[in-house]
Amino acid sequence: MTIRLLLRRSKAEGQEASLDVQRAGCAAFATARGLTGSIVEYVGDGVAGDDIEGLRALRSLIDDAKRGDVVICRDHSRLGRDMLSSATTIRTLIEENGAKLFYYSTGEEVQWRGATDAAMSVLRGFGAQMELESIRSRTREALRERVKAGRLAGGACYGYDLRRVTEGAREYTVAVVNDEQARIILRIFREYVGGAGLKAIAIGLNDERVPSPRAKRRGSGSWSPGQVRDILRRERYIGVYVHGAIDRKKKNGKRVARRADPAQVMRVEVPEWRIVDDLLWRRAQAIIGERAPSAKSDSRSVHPLSGLAKCAHCGGSIGVVRTKVVDGLCVRSYGCVRHFTRGAAVCPVAVSRPTDAVEAALADAIRIACERPDVVEVILAGLRAEVEAESLAAASIDTGGLEAELLQARREAHRLANAIAMTEGDIPELMTEMRARSHRAAEIERALAVATRAPIEAATMVAAAEDALRTQLADLRAALAADPTATRDLYRGLFGHDGLKFEADPTAKPARFIVRGAVDLSKRLVTPAGIEPAFSA
Repeated sequence: MTIRLLLRRSKAEGQEASLDVQRAGCAAFATARGLTGSIVEYVGDGVAGDDIEGLRALRSLIDDAKRGDVVICRDHSRLGRDMLSSATTIRTLIEENGAKLFYYSTGEEVQWRGATDAAMSVLRGFGAQMELESIRSRTREALRERVKAGRLAGGACYGYDLRRVTEGAREYTVAVVNDEQARIILRIFREYVGGAGLKAIAIGLNDERVPSPRAKRRGSGSWSPGQVRDILRRERYIGVYVHGAIDRKKKNGKRVARRADPAQVMRVEVPEWRIVDDLLWRRAQAIIGERAPSAKSDSRSVHPLSGLAKCAHCGGSIGVVRTKVVDGLCVRSYGCVRHFTRGAAVCPVAVSRPTDAVEAALADAIRIACERPDVVEVILAGLRAEVEAESLAAASIDTGGLEAELLQARREAHRLANAIAMTEGDIPELMTEMRARSHRAAEIERALAVATRAPIEAATMVAAAEDALRTQLADLRAALAADPTATRDLYRGLFGHDGLKFEADPTAKPARFIVRGAVDLSKRLVTPAGIEPAFSA
């Protein structure tokens, strides 16, 4: 028996719902019921109960649960706080997967035997969803009252230190200007107003090793043009606290951030937070407006290696970093995004190569690797195995019975067609029956084609498949270039999480990349086969 524990705590919940408390509750329940077996945990921390897309642990549990397994969680709300989705989860676990579901807080085994159990699950989900909405409403109201009083309703912000203040019996957090960071903020505004671009400012800060707002957190700890832009647009630096500018709403089962209704956005003046004077602020905002791209322009483009290739030196993304004009044509180039947007202090790899040349070289490397006799043989062996399996199945087919059934299906479809023709207008029931007969006839025809196929035809099919494979490999470069979006999806499937590593070739003149990657074909072919395309571009 496998015992699967579902542990989830959202950000709005306190210690009573901590993961350790839930883990102990599940263990005590299993012991009391005498449940033994291997234990698998599914943990979701900091995820809202109605963020269906964000409940990855729950989705994994649903995928893994099998007949005879036991699922234990604290209560109905651990399955989510969306009443319809939680009811569907219970039905899938119990009715479809055949698992048993227990709530340790009440000691009950959840049932799904008919309409009554379904209705009870929906009602419980309704209560959980109402509770979540009530929590959010109270939290939102409390935060707005805190903002009205000039106090913080959020976390840390670059340029300020957080301090705890005691006022009578109450404690709260206030923000105090950090003089060192304030100097950096003023420098950014002055350089921008003086004509420097976002990228130039970021590179200058990185060259001087100035800690970024995200230093000691995720990423490289360096300045990016995006961080510079965010600072230039943050009203807090002129002593205005903006609260509620971002709202989160459900969309396709996921909570997504979007701009809030302007009428709901609060702006409270906090003079002691001011770092930038009004004149400098207005000049910076005017330049931002002038430099903003036209709403009609769309410079976005799909490149097959975007989000897949990494710089071997710094681990940053390889992307389209520059466009050059060569012989009157605009030529886009791949390079290390960190180097070109953050400077040599973050990554010294200054190589950039035309996108067409890199993509063509990768296609050729894959083609050469796939043309190896052992790889081709694995592919063909898989096809032969499928053909042989069909032949074995065909040997047991009663062709006489199929032919009789085919004749009957055709006759019934013909009679139904005549009946429809004699009536005024289509009758849905007759149309549905006629389509069903026609569909069944097509299935029987395919089965007969397999059953009557001669062995020589099967051999011919394999030979034709080999010819088609070699033809497709020969035209691989053109096929991949024709659809960049599909090609990117293909590369992601081939190279997986490790992706491709771009390493600068120190011996090449002009500078080039050595690109390395590994393709695991074991999940795509009958027997394992690996290729490791490495090439220069």
